[in-house]
Amino acid sequence: MCLKAVTSKRPVSVSLSSGITGSAMKQSVMMGSMSGPGPAMVAMVGLIITIILPCMQVKGSLLIGIIATTIVGIPFGVTKYAGGSYLPPSLAPTFFKFEFANIFTVDFLIVMFTFLFV
Repeated sequence: MCLKAVTSKRPVSVSLSSGITGSAMKQSVMMGSMSGPGPAMVAMVGLIITIILPCMQVKGSLLIGIIATTIVGIPFGVTKYAGGSYLPPSLAPTFFKFEFANIFTVDFLIVMFTFLFV
């Protein structure tokens, strides 16, 4: 996001991907274009869904709101499915390769205490 001083004579620029806000000459933020289906309308629908679901005490409401907004954005061309595989990488290079002889070294204890207090 890029905000400049309000007293500047140049237009103030606010760049958000949702399109809800825009730029104005004397205002720091102005309302974006809400005419027609676009990123701003999809963002508003997603915001409304994400506000309503916790009020109804739905478990997982934030995740459901994100998924619903993504699904709403597909027909409007805001969200694009790129395809591809989402399988995790192979575990073969690291599976059961732990060296148990290094458990009682100083280096391991430093790492262990570091993760313990994080």
